[in-house]
Amino acid sequence: MNNTAQALPDGEWDLDPAATTITVTATKMTFMAVPATLDVVSGRVTVTNGAVTNAEVVADAASYTSSQKMRDKEVRGSRFLDAAQHPTITFSATNGSADQVDGQVSLKGKETPATFTISSLDVDGDTATFAATMTIDRSALGISRMPAFVIGNELSIEVAATAAKSA
Repeated sequence: MNNTAQALPDGEWDLDPAATTITVTATKMTFMAVPATLDVVSGRVTVTNGAVTNAEVVADAASYTSSQKMRDKEVRGSRFLDAAQHPTITFSATNGSADQVDGQVSLKGKETPATFTISSLDVDGDTATFAATMTIDRSALGISRMPAFVIGNELSIEVAATAAKSA
C-alpha cells in the first residue's frame, strides 16, 4: 500500500540509472536470504490522468552481483540468466495506479505476469523517488536449473528509484 496520499503527476518520468537500485532476493535451503543487485539500463513511466499508462524498466542481466563472485558467474551464465545471449531483463506495463502497477517481466524470450506494489512515493517538483516491490516465479522465466528446495522458486524484487520529469 502507498504510504503517501501523493500520486505521480501526469507526464513522462525517466529513471536515473545511477540513482536506481534493483535488489533480487532468493531463498536458499528454505531459510537463508540471498540478495543480489542488478543495474538499471533505462526506465520510463508515463502517467495520464493520474494513472500509469505505460512503464518500462530495463536491467542489465550481466550486472547480477551478490556477495559471491563464483555464484555471480554461474547465475550470469547459460544455465540461469544467459546474459551473453539475453542481455536484458525487462519489466513492462500498460496500466497502474498510485498503489500498484500490473505488467510482466521478460527474460530469455519468456514472460511472466508481475505486479509492482508501490510502498512509498515522494515528489519534489520535477523529481520523484519511490520504492516498489514484487514477487515473481523464477521457473516461469525458464530459470529452473536448481530444485526449489535448494533455491526457492519465488524471487522477491525491490526497486528504489529516482526519476526526473521529462521536459
